[in-house]
Amino acid sequence: DSLDWDKKTLEYETVSPQIQQKANYDINGKVMVLPVYGKGESTITLKDATMQHIIQFKEQTKGGKKHLMVDTYLLNIEIKGANYDFKNLFDGDQALSKNILTVINENWKEVYDDVKSGIAKAYGEVCKLIANGLFSKMPYNEVFLE
Repeated sequence: DSLDWDKKTLEYETVSPQIQQKANYDINGKVMVLPVYGKGESTITLKDATMQHIIQFKEQTKGGKKHLMVDTYLLNIEIKGANYDFKNLFDGDQALSKNILTVINENWKEVYDDVKSGIAKAYGEVCKLIANGLFSKMPYNEVFLE
């Protein structure tokens, strides 16, 4: 973990036993060369996630006060397991849904490797929005000694 004021970078690692993402999905494509289609609710659970955070800041003056704002927020997420659940696959065909979910979950690593960069990018954007919301309210010279 390191903070470099001159380069305005912060690097650190976090570990989470479980990250669960619930969302609506709409898919018509292939997963591991298998055709998949459907639309509905999904739950993706990442297990034992280690996340490397690399943040690049920039200074911004707001109301005559200096604020740090996140310019880029990069994440790398390594996991030790995953579980995927998609409701209403194949227009609700339970037999097909069960079979594809079994294959996807038995091959969680291959599936995750295919979507890993997209997940990391999306999570990085969310972290950036949260951080910028916080930093916009706190001038850094009132929080950190110069």
